[in-house]
Amino acid sequence: MLAQPTHQWQPSERGWREQDLSDLPENGNRYEIIDGSRHVTPPAGPEHHELADEIRMAPR
Repeated sequence: MLAQPTHQWQPSERGWREQDLSDLPENGNRYEIIDGSRHVTPPAGPEHHELADEIRMAPR
């Protein structure tokens, strides 16, 4: 299931700029602007951290 957006904000026709990031909510998502497009990455869940720990411990 994909997360549903809780914040709708559209920049002007010029596309997204770095200064637009300050207007977005502090909600744990990672926001990036690449070539004028906004990209949103949700925070990693517990399963991600558990798997990362297993991978880190495997060589031991």
